[in-house]
Amino acid sequence: MESSFSQVGEKVLQSARNRGLTGEIFIIKGRELSIEVRNGEVETLKQAEESGMGIRIIDRGRLGFTFTTDLSPQAAEQAVGDAARQAGYSAGDKPYEIPDGQGVSYATLPLFDPAIGRASLDDKIGLARDLETKARELDKRVARLDSSAYQETEYSVLLMNTRDIYAFKKVNLCGVNVSLVAEAGDDVQSGFAFMVRRRFDELDTSSIAREAVEGAVDLLGGQPLATGQMPCVMDPYVVTRFLAVLAQMFDADAVFKGRSLLKGCLGEDVFSPLLTIVDDSLLENGIGSTPFDSEGMPGQKTTLVDKGVLRSYLADYLTAVRENCPATGSARRASFRSLPSVGSSNLILQPGPMKPGEMLKAVGRGFYITDVMGMHMVNPVSGQFSVGAAGRLIEGGELTRAVRGVTIAGNLKELFRNVEAVGSDLKFYGGRAAPSLWLSHLSVAGQ
Repeated sequence: MESSFSQVGEKVLQSARNRGLTGEIFIIKGRELSIEVRNGEVETLKQAEESGMGIRIIDRGRLGFTFTTDLSPQAAEQAVGDAARQAGYSAGDKPYEIPDGQGVSYATLPLFDPAIGRASLDDKIGLARDLETKARELDKRVARLDSSAYQETEYSVLLMNTRDIYAFKKVNLCGVNVSLVAEAGDDVQSGFAFMVRRRFDELDTSSIAREAVEGAVDLLGGQPLATGQMPCVMDPYVVTRFLAVLAQMFDADAVFKGRSLLKGCLGEDVFSPLLTIVDDSLLENGIGSTPFDSEGMPGQKTTLVDKGVLRSYLADYLTAVRENCPATGSARRASFRSLPSVGSSNLILQPGPMKPGEMLKAVGRGFYITDVMGMHMVNPVSGQFSVGAAGRLIEGGELTRAVRGVTIAGNLKELFRNVEAVGSDLKFYGGRAAPSLWLSHLSVAGQ
């Protein structure tokens, strides 16, 4: 596949050179499999393949971009011409640039597990069935399984440009997820859990079934808390939800355009000295790991926050050139149909020394938060948030009754400054990972 891709790529780049232009081609071919089981029977089985290329052409600093699903030489020639014509009409007030590949090298990462492809379709259906069965058997209060599913994706990418960038990778991933409903009388609560892995033999249906069931039954009989300030513990999943918002704030493009709370904060104490946050695209077996970004810049580990001090933003090549800041290999593409933009890879809030049980005992009385709703409403510029929350009451250092129907509110800077302790229970949810956090206080609105 790499050979056929590179032939198309050379055609595109030569066409750009013949026109005296700078060019880049991003080619991808992918395959997806999705299996959903209900009541032991396969309800949906979908297999899909897609391939295409995105072409950037630069004419005197002006950008033209086009894409096509046709990888023939004729289509490649036409796409270059289309992009070149677009470049002629583009604004040139801020010159566009792409990376130089001179001296660039890439790390070797284990991104492909042959076992995913070797496993039979029956084996994969069996995982979805096993997940459903285990979820049903864990607790009699599980009244309904809405879905139990297995997914996998496999894709190959080639990135080439006229400035000597050449980068190829072959990647696959697999995962399982379950959605269910638990009932107790008139009380109905839902639970969901998922797992994504690079290795087929690491999929664990038992832990995912337990997580989904506990997430539902633990909220049965939940009641609001009294309104006020109180100590809170966020479980790892909730912390990663807030990390997703922070990822937007670390975006150098957003920072320099004034759309981030962290603008002008480099070198400052922005969070608790207990917090260190890194973005590591070279993490072995990380879901977001990649030897190169979507412009061909080498992947790297970037320390964003070091013991509370903001040390770096995330920047793609273009932002780094325009804003005179370090490039961090952080260009990402949603598909061949889109231009690169800044994004994280494996965004990790590093664990601390405290075990979760020790944390609960130290808190004594507080709110253990296991879920938040409405995170899309968090303002990345001001940092203000007011979101729904659910979880358990902490009393006497133990988890007691269920809590729901409350709102937590505050400012993200203050939230991450008010960290009293960091847990040792680091957990990954896709490309984000975090441990539990003990917050000295948080505004809770309930009764």
